[in-house]
Amino acid sequence: MPIWRARMHRSAAATDAVPYPTVLMHPQWRTEAVLRERLAELGGQVEQGSAMTGFEQDADGVTARLATGECVRARYLVAADGGRSPVRKALGIGFAGETREEQRMALGDVRVEGLDRDHIHVWVRPGRGMVALYPMAGTGTFQMIATLKPGSTPEQSLSAYQRILAERSMLRTVRLTELLWSSLYRVNIRLADRYRSGRVFLAGDAVHVHPPAGGQGLNTGVQDAYNLGWKLARVLAGGPEALLDTYEEERRPVAARVLGLSVDLADKKSYKRGEDTYQLSLSYRGGSLALRGGDRVPDGPLTLADGTRARMFDLLRGPHFTLLSPDPAPSPAAPRCARTRRPSRTAASGTPSYGRTDTWESPRPRPRSSPPTWPWCDPAGPIPVGARR
Repeated sequence: MPIWRARMHRSAAATDAVPYPTVLMHPQWRTEAVLRERLAELGGQVEQGSAMTGFEQDADGVTARLATGECVRARYLVAADGGRSPVRKALGIGFAGETREEQRMALGDVRVEGLDRDHIHVWVRPGRGMVALYPMAGTGTFQMIATLKPGSTPEQSLSAYQRILAERSMLRTVRLTELLWSSLYRVNIRLADRYRSGRVFLAGDAVHVHPPAGGQGLNTGVQDAYNLGWKLARVLAGGPEALLDTYEEERRPVAARVLGLSVDLADKKSYKRGEDTYQLSLSYRGGSLALRGGDRVPDGPLTLADGTRARMFDLLRGPHFTLLSPDPAPSPAAPRCARTRRPSRTAASGTPSYGRTDTWESPRPRPRSSPPTWPWCDPAGPIPVGARR
């Protein structure tokens, strides 16, 4: 019989603008599997046992040395090599922030008998600590999280995790049957000073590491990769090199803001999660590529100029440009495009400040204006869209 029950997220119904309002605990291994499958569909593969041991860059490209003895030559290098990033260290890029040695946890993906999968289960035993089991959506596993006392380093084995659960839950009817993955974790809060050095770029945990509160780190890293990916593709296809400068311009302020949210949630030790953790209000407004726009486009049903019905997200799916307008479409031979400019950097206010002049602050609503009529153009021609029904 539970002694306390509460909701982490406010219940919300699906709408046209936000068709997926429910937060799911999704295992990282499945996210990685989805990405690997998509890469395979596109003709690529992840090569195991091919760690990079060093690199050099010059005016024309980067030469990477692999543990296999091979050398790979490319125009650019993207390092998504984690919080301890050897590439970031080799470049001498600062990683300002703090490590909270006193905040450590044992993590594990486990199979459990005798426990329902409809709730997150948390037990706190004075003098022993906290242990929680989170059901992972679409799997038969839970993620186990257990706080650790300073100096405590439990063995990463099934028997050790069984002992932690038994001591803290004091339940004889619940039993761990399998430990699929485990790790010891300490809280790091850090943000890289720069996202780029010459022809080398950093992404994901290599440039920002978060407390686990709110589940912000992986989502932010995937956004880094998508933002940089389409820009690299554009430049490799002949686009202007200056486009790559907008990667750090757009993504570093987002990471700083999200990092502030993660730290705020962790410090408050609150289980409540609001809409700010959904990352739907993130914006590039005011940047070089978004003079008047930059906010998330909501989903919804649309009628195209030829009468075809479509959904907004289906039109925007992929790294291409899509021109949206309620007016008659211009000639594809002379599409009207938004101009771009280089903005001055804007420093946020507040504390604490790590590196440069930006700060990590809790997100605040931004003033919104009417969206531009012509946000982008596609060389292949615009997609005219009529009014929403």
